[in-house]
Amino acid sequence: MSRQKEFDPDQIIQKAMVLFWEKGYTATSVDDLVTHLNLNRSSLYHTFGGKHDLFVLALQSYRQQIITALAQMLESTPSLKEAFWLICTQSIESHPPMNQWGCFMVNCITELLPHDPKVAAIATGYTDAVQALILMKIQQDIEAQRITLNHSPTELAFFLFNTFQGLKVMLKTGSPLVSLYAVRDITLSLLD
Repeated sequence: MSRQKEFDPDQIIQKAMVLFWEKGYTATSVDDLVTHLNLNRSSLYHTFGGKHDLFVLALQSYRQQIITALAQMLESTPSLKEAFWLICTQSIESHPPMNQWGCFMVNCITELLPHDPKVAAIATGYTDAVQALILMKIQQDIEAQRITLNHSPTELAFFLFNTFQGLKVMLKTGSPLVSLYAVRDITLSLLD
């Protein structure tokens, strides 16, 4: 008779995500995971397959959380401009230390690409999904005549995605908040 797991795998994935986010993939050892997650090595390997497999699960979970939250924000705001203001403001004002850690996805991309095909696939899926959500909101604003574009909707979606991700990077570098708000406001001026 097999023993029942004494932990929730989803909670373990979330806790692992926080540790990988704080320390990075390379700097997080199996010992760190065992200690932080309060698991023994055999449970880690048996349930999750090891450090890299757990990392991939954590990154997939982060991707889904961000896409879901972004979709809800875009759906619940009447215009792209209001949605982008909310997205940027929440990114800038999110609680330390996570906002000082930057974006988990960007951190993983810069640390592990181009040598990790699993991370590359997750990152590509994330980029495509986020840009598709932004593009859908742009198209809604065009149809409702809330914005007039000087560039293609696809180019604007890429620009806004890049701005959002760039804010996360600049938060990590400790850029002054006044500069980050300026980036937000200049970008918003393009959406009039």
